[in-house]
Amino acid sequence: MDKKISIILSTYNEALIIKTSIDKIFSTLDNVEIILVDDNSVDGTLEILKTIDKDKKRYNFYKIFLPLLYAGPREAFFQAIILKNLGIKNFSIGRDHAGIKKFYGKYESQKIFEKFKIKSFKIFKTKEPYLCRICKKIFFENKLKKCSNCNSSNFESINGYDIKKSLKLKKYNHLLRYIDYKIINFFSNKIHWNF
Repeated sequence: MDKKISIILSTYNEALIIKTSIDKIFSTLDNVEIILVDDNSVDGTLEILKTIDKDKKRYNFYKIFLPLLYAGPREAFFQAIILKNLGIKNFSIGRDHAGIKKFYGKYESQKIFEKFKIKSFKIFKTKEPYLCRICKKIFFENKLKKCSNCNSSNFESINGYDIKKSLKLKKYNHLLRYIDYKIINFFSNKIHWNF
Protein backbone atom coordinates (compact mmCIF):
# COMPACT_ATOMS: atom_id res chain seq x y z
CA MET A 1 0.00 0.00 0.00
CA ASP A 2 1.35 3.42 -0.96
CA LYS A 3 1.76 6.05 1.71
CA LYS A 4 -0.59 8.99 1.53
CA ILE A 5 1.03 12.32 0.67
CA SER A 6 -0.05 15.21 2.91
CA ILE A 7 0.21 18.74 1.59
CA ILE A 8 -0.35 21.71 3.87
CA LEU A 9 -1.76 24.86 2.29
CA SER A 10 -1.84 27.98 4.38
CA THR A 11 -4.56 30.33 3.10
CA TYR A 12 -5.37 33.96 3.61
CA ASN A 13 -7.70 35.69 1.16
CA GLU A 14 -7.03 33.14 -1.59
CA ALA A 15 -10.52 33.18 -3.14
CA LEU A 16 -9.12 33.95 -6.59
CA ILE A 17 -6.81 30.94 -6.76
CA ILE A 18 -7.74 28.36 -4.11
CA LYS A 19 -10.00 26.17 -6.28
CA THR A 20 -7.48 26.10 -9.13
CA SER A 21 -4.67 25.26 -6.72
CA ILE A 22 -6.55 22.38 -5.10
CA ASP A 23 -7.82 21.01 -8.44
CA LYS A 24 -4.25 21.05 -9.78
CA ILE A 25 -2.97 19.09 -6.77
CA PHE A 26 -5.74 16.48 -7.03
CA SER A 27 -5.24 16.09 -10.80
CA THR A 28 -1.46 15.77 -10.48
CA LEU A 29 -1.02 13.53 -7.45
CA ASP A 30 -2.65 10.26 -6.41
CA ASN A 31 -3.27 9.24 -2.82
CA VAL A 32 -3.01 12.79 -1.51
CA GLU A 33 -4.70 14.69 1.25
CA ILE A 34 -4.66 18.45 1.55
CA ILE A 35 -4.62 20.08 4.93
CA LEU A 36 -5.88 23.65 4.70
CA VAL A 37 -5.03 26.10 7.46
CA ASP A 38 -6.89 29.37 6.99
CA ASP A 39 -5.73 32.61 8.58
CA ASN A 40 -9.19 34.18 9.00
CA SER A 41 -9.84 35.02 5.32
CA VAL A 42 -12.42 37.72 4.63
CA ASP A 43 -12.68 37.44 0.83
CA GLY A 44 -14.91 34.35 0.49
CA THR A 45 -12.12 31.76 0.60
CA LEU A 46 -14.02 29.76 3.23
CA GLU A 47 -17.20 29.60 1.17
CA ILE A 48 -15.25 28.32 -1.84
CA LEU A 49 -13.48 25.72 0.30
CA LYS A 50 -16.83 24.34 1.46
CA THR A 51 -17.78 23.51 -2.14
CA ILE A 52 -14.52 21.83 -3.18
CA ASP A 53 -14.31 18.05 -3.12
CA LYS A 54 -16.96 17.81 -0.39
CA ASP A 55 -18.09 14.29 -1.37
CA LYS A 56 -14.67 12.65 -1.60
CA LYS A 57 -13.31 14.12 1.65
CA ARG A 58 -9.76 14.35 0.36
CA TYR A 59 -8.91 17.35 2.47
CA ASN A 60 -9.05 18.44 6.07
CA PHE A 61 -9.80 22.04 6.84
CA TYR A 62 -8.63 23.86 9.93
CA LYS A 63 -9.64 27.45 10.52
CA ILE A 64 -7.16 29.04 12.84
CA PHE A 65 -6.07 32.60 13.25
CA LEU A 66 -2.34 32.90 12.68
CA PRO A 67 -1.67 36.58 12.17
CA LEU A 68 1.46 37.46 10.24
CA LEU A 69 3.52 39.12 12.95
CA TYR A 70 6.88 39.31 11.18
CA ALA A 71 8.28 37.80 14.39
CA GLY A 72 10.88 35.67 12.62
CA PRO A 73 12.21 32.74 14.65
CA ARG A 74 9.61 32.98 17.41
CA GLU A 75 6.78 33.03 14.88
CA ALA A 76 8.21 30.02 13.04
CA PHE A 77 8.43 28.12 16.34
CA PHE A 78 4.89 29.18 17.33
CA GLN A 79 3.49 28.00 13.97
CA ALA A 80 5.33 24.67 14.31
CA ILE A 81 3.79 24.07 17.75
CA ILE A 82 0.29 24.82 16.41
CA LEU A 83 0.76 22.46 13.46
CA LYS A 84 2.08 19.71 15.74
CA ASN A 85 -0.98 20.13 17.94
CA LEU A 86 -3.12 19.62 14.84
CA GLY A 87 -1.43 16.26 14.27
CA ILE A 88 0.97 17.37 11.55
CA LYS A 89 4.41 15.79 11.84
CA ASN A 90 6.54 17.89 9.44
CA PHE A 91 7.21 21.58 8.89
CA SER A 92 9.27 23.36 6.25
CA ILE A 93 11.28 26.44 7.21
CA GLY A 94 12.75 28.66 4.51
CA ARG A 95 15.58 31.14 4.41
CA ASP A 96 13.83 33.87 6.38
CA HIS A 97 10.52 32.35 7.44
CA ALA A 98 8.17 35.02 8.81
CA GLY A 99 10.90 37.63 8.79
CA ILE A 100 10.77 41.11 7.33
CA LYS A 101 13.46 42.96 5.42
CA LYS A 102 16.80 42.38 7.20
CA PHE A 103 15.56 42.57 10.78
CA TYR A 104 16.44 38.92 11.37
CA GLY A 105 19.59 37.18 10.21
CA LYS A 106 19.59 34.73 7.33
CA TYR A 107 18.36 31.29 8.47
CA GLU A 108 17.67 32.61 11.99
CA SER A 109 14.21 31.01 11.91
CA GLN A 110 15.86 27.65 11.27
CA LYS A 111 18.40 28.04 14.06
CA ILE A 112 15.73 28.35 16.78
CA PHE A 113 14.89 24.67 16.18
CA GLU A 114 18.46 23.75 17.12
CA LYS A 115 17.99 25.44 20.50
CA PHE A 116 14.39 24.34 21.14
CA LYS A 117 13.40 20.84 20.06
CA ILE A 118 9.84 19.65 19.37
CA LYS A 119 9.47 15.97 20.16
CA SER A 120 8.15 13.76 17.31
CA PHE A 121 8.18 16.65 14.83
CA LYS A 122 10.45 16.87 11.76
CA ILE A 123 11.76 20.24 10.59
CA PHE A 124 12.78 20.50 6.93
CA LYS A 125 15.18 23.38 6.34
CA THR A 126 15.49 24.85 2.86
CA LYS A 127 18.34 27.01 1.65
CA GLU A 128 18.09 30.25 -0.29
CA PRO A 129 16.78 29.75 -3.86
CA TYR A 130 18.74 31.14 -6.81
CA LEU A 131 18.16 31.46 -10.54
CA CYS A 132 21.16 30.63 -12.71
CA ARG A 133 21.53 33.29 -15.41
CA ILE A 134 23.29 30.80 -17.71
CA CYS A 135 21.14 27.64 -17.74
CA LYS A 136 17.97 29.36 -16.35
CA LYS A 137 17.51 26.61 -13.73
CA ILE A 138 16.58 27.21 -10.12
CA PHE A 139 18.90 25.77 -7.48
CA PHE A 140 19.46 26.19 -3.76
CA GLU A 141 22.40 27.76 -2.00
CA ASN A 142 25.35 25.39 -1.65
CA LYS A 143 28.91 25.42 -0.29
CA LEU A 144 30.43 25.76 -3.77
CA LYS A 145 28.46 28.96 -4.51
CA LYS A 146 27.81 27.61 -8.01
CA CYS A 147 24.80 26.43 -9.99
CA SER A 148 24.26 22.74 -9.27
CA ASN A 149 23.14 22.24 -12.90
CA CYS A 150 25.86 23.92 -14.99
CA ASN A 151 28.51 24.94 -12.43
CA SER A 152 28.13 28.65 -13.23
CA SER A 153 28.64 31.30 -10.56
CA ASN A 154 26.44 33.76 -12.46
CA PHE A 155 23.12 33.69 -10.56
CA GLU A 156 20.62 35.85 -8.69
CA SER A 157 18.65 35.42 -5.50
CA ILE A 158 14.89 34.75 -5.63
CA ASN A 159 12.68 36.19 -2.90
CA GLY A 160 9.01 36.98 -2.44
CA TYR A 161 9.48 40.71 -1.90
CA ASP A 162 11.26 41.20 -5.24
CA ILE A 163 8.68 39.05 -7.08
CA LYS A 164 5.79 41.13 -5.69
CA LYS A 165 7.62 44.35 -6.50
CA SER A 166 8.25 43.22 -10.11
CA LEU A 167 4.57 42.33 -10.51
CA LYS A 168 3.49 45.68 -9.09
CA LEU A 169 5.86 47.58 -11.41
CA LYS A 170 4.84 45.36 -14.35
CA LYS A 171 8.42 44.15 -14.91
CA TYR A 172 7.26 40.81 -16.27
CA ASN A 173 10.24 39.88 -18.46
CA HIS A 174 12.40 39.32 -15.40
CA LEU A 175 9.77 37.07 -13.81
CA LEU A 176 9.22 34.99 -16.95
CA ARG A 177 12.56 33.33 -16.28
CA TYR A 178 11.10 31.36 -13.38
CA ILE A 179 7.34 31.96 -13.20
CA ASP A 180 4.84 30.66 -15.76
CA TYR A 181 3.26 33.47 -17.80
CA LYS A 182 -0.26 32.27 -16.87
CA ILE A 183 0.49 32.92 -13.22
CA ILE A 184 1.91 36.35 -14.00
CA ASN A 185 -1.19 37.23 -16.08
CA PHE A 186 -3.50 36.06 -13.33
CA PHE A 187 -1.85 38.02 -10.54
CA SER A 188 -1.08 41.15 -12.52
CA ASN A 189 -4.79 41.75 -13.12
CA LYS A 190 -6.24 40.75 -9.76
CA ILE A 191 -3.96 41.91 -6.95
CA HIS A 192 -4.21 45.23 -5.15
CA TRP A 193 -0.73 46.15 -3.97
CA ASN A 194 -0.23 47.72 -0.53
CA PHE A 195 3.53 48.17 -0.29
